[in-house]
Amino acid sequence: NADGTYRTMGFSTSRRTATGWSVPTDINTDHAVNKASTREECVSADRSVALLGREIEGSTFGSKDIYASFRKPDGSYGPLINLGANINTVGSENAPFLAADGRTLYWYSDHETFGSSDIFVSKRLDDTWTNWTPRINLGPTINTAAWDAYFCIHPSGRYAYMNTSDGYRDGICRLDLPNDEATRKLLPDPVVIVKGRVFHAKTKQPLGVEIRYDDLTTNKNIGTAVSEPKEGRYSVVLTGGRSYGFYAQREGFFPVSDNIELKDLKQYQVIERDLYLEPIEVGSTIRLNNLFFDTDKSDLRPESRAELDRLIAMMSTTTSIRIVIEGHTDDRGTDPHNNKLSTDRASSVRSYLVKSGISADRLDAKGYGKTKPIEKGVSDAARQRNRRVEFRITAM
Repeated sequence: NADGTYRTMGFSTSRRTATGWSVPTDINTDHAVNKASTREECVSADRSVALLGREIEGSTFGSKDIYASFRKPDGSYGPLINLGANINTVGSENAPFLAADGRTLYWYSDHETFGSSDIFVSKRLDDTWTNWTPRINLGPTINTAAWDAYFCIHPSGRYAYMNTSDGYRDGICRLDLPNDEATRKLLPDPVVIVKGRVFHAKTKQPLGVEIRYDDLTTNKNIGTAVSEPKEGRYSVVLTGGRSYGFYAQREGFFPVSDNIELKDLKQYQVIERDLYLEPIEVGSTIRLNNLFFDTDKSDLRPESRAELDRLIAMMSTTTSIRIVIEGHTDDRGTDPHNNKLSTDRASSVRSYLVKSGISADRLDAKGYGKTKPIEKGVSDAARQRNRRVEFRITAM
């Protein structure tokens, strides 16, 4: 501006709806003024962190640095944090791209390059976002003697896209990445893509819902996703080293849950899980997928707390609801043993709810042993589905 101030531009989000894309919604930020003629941002897969290329007066390192900004509970993003000297140089750092693992950062820089700009990579070492491995030039297999920029890599690590220009020709290239040891060190850690569709359990109509995923060990929420309402499709990126519970929720329905064990993840995977939401109404039977017991035991494990707390929330909100909690086993073991185990597990759930303030006269508990299988067969998968605790709404 003529008075020496700078115009600021923000960034926005838009959600896919049944009729197209929603009107963009501003993302409020505490960001300092950007003096550069260009601006680039990327957001982590769980939306918890935004990475931004900015030229800010007083910037510690170069003409343009990369910064992190953390998402606040109200959805806005907080003050900028410089990523430090292993990322930023005396040159210009641009177009950050955070890979699906949330640790591996790619960007382009004009400092110590083969051409006018090259692609670099670094891996985050902790949750401060200021400690990174020393930057590595991706080398002549990726970079050219020209201008290379805007690198982005598929979650599988098998291919990437980038923009390259020699001053006369400008184009977007797809790169099939080598599977050699040297290249693997420059790739993101393995992730799992969980995808599928969300349906109304009774009408089979697609639903637009919020999907939350938690660390089952800490019961801490890791992130959220949204299924698009026209076809109910969703996709969630999960990193290794954790056991996850995830659930879809929408007003008028009990949250449907599932879980995935990824503590020993070794390679990229795609897992398909369709989710069916049961309406909260008399007669609905809802399986509690994220209840966990030790083998042949009825004591609830700590990882079960989040699932039970969702049931408590429903019963606290709608105080007229009465339920019967039903325990089931697979076909192994004797009838007396299975009947007792299923009854004890249902009773453990009832006791947890009573201790949490739900009136005992709203709760019944029954065990059916192996008498009500939902899937025939003796495979491990069939037996796993038959071992369950569910609740049935008997009154509202």
